[in-house]
Amino acid sequence: MSHQKNTSQDQTIITPGATMALPIMESSPYLVVLFPTEMYRSFALPRQAVRVGRSKDCEISIPDNLLSRQHCEIYWDGKTIWLRDLNSTNGTFVDGSPVNSKVELNSDSRLMIGQLVLKVEFKEPSEIEREKALYAAATTDALTHIPNRRFFLEQAQGELARAKRQEYDLHSILIDIDFFKKVNDTYGHPAGDFVLREVAAIFDRERREEDLLARFGGEEFIFLLSNITAKHAQAFSERLRLAVQNHRFVWKEQRIPLTISLGLASATAKSVESLDKLFAQADSLLYQAKRDGRNRVCS
Repeated sequence: MSHQKNTSQDQTIITPGATMALPIMESSPYLVVLFPTEMYRSFALPRQAVRVGRSKDCEISIPDNLLSRQHCEIYWDGKTIWLRDLNSTNGTFVDGSPVNSKVELNSDSRLMIGQLVLKVEFKEPSEIEREKALYAAATTDALTHIPNRRFFLEQAQGELARAKRQEYDLHSILIDIDFFKKVNDTYGHPAGDFVLREVAAIFDRERREEDLLARFGGEEFIFLLSNITAKHAQAFSERLRLAVQNHRFVWKEQRIPLTISLGLASATAKSVESLDKLFAQADSLLYQAKRDGRNRVCS
C-alpha cells in the first residue's frame, strides 16, 4: 500500500472590508489607598502639584488624624511622579525610608503617611468609572445620595481625634421626620421616598463643608458639628427646623405638610468618652423633643 504525503497547508483567508479603528485608551496616574482597606480610594494626579493632607483645602484630602493638615506634595510632570514632604509632624516615608528631599515615585513604591499605605497606579478611564461606582455604593445612601451611616461613623472617629487634639467642642444633632409613617400611609411609599430625598437635599445645602451629615436609618438623619460654640450649634439646628417647615413638599400636585424634631447634644472633646455616648445623648434629647410636641429642638 502506497502512502501519499499530504502537502496541503492551512491558509488564512482575508476578506476585504472596512477596517474599524479601535480607540486608544490612555491611562493616567492615580494615588491609591491600600491600607486601611476600608479607606480604599483612588485620587487622580493631574499634571500639576497637589497637596495631600487632612485639611479640606488640600487637593487630596484624607480624613486621617495622624496626617498633618498639609502633609506632602505630589507632582506629575507627564513623565515622572515626584514627592516631597511639607514639614509634616509625623513624617513622610517611601518604602520605609524618610523623605527628606524630593524623591521619585513609581508603581512599585509604597508611600506611608499617618496610618495610610498608598501607591501610584496608572489606570484607564473605564476602570476608574467602575471604582467610582463601587466607592459610591459603599459610602453613599442609595436613596438620598448623602453619606450612609457606616461612612459617617468612620469619618466621625477622625473628627473626634482632631477635636481632642485641638481642644474644640463637638455637637451631635439627631433628627427625625415627624409622623413619617403617616406620610407613607396617606400619600404612598414613593411619596415617602420623595420626602426623604428632599429633606436630605435641604440638609446638604444648609451644612458647612466641614459638617458631617448622613442618613442614619429610616427617617432619621444625623449631623456632627465641630469647632463652633453650643450657641451656634443651637442656631444651626433651629435653621434646619425652619428650612424644613417652610419648604413646599409637593407630590403629584398635593402639598405634604412636614416638620422635624431635633436632639442636640454638645460636649467638649475632652469630656467625650466615646461617640456612642454623645449620639445616645442626642437620641435621648430627640425623644424629649417628640414628647414635648415635636417640631422643636431640644438640647
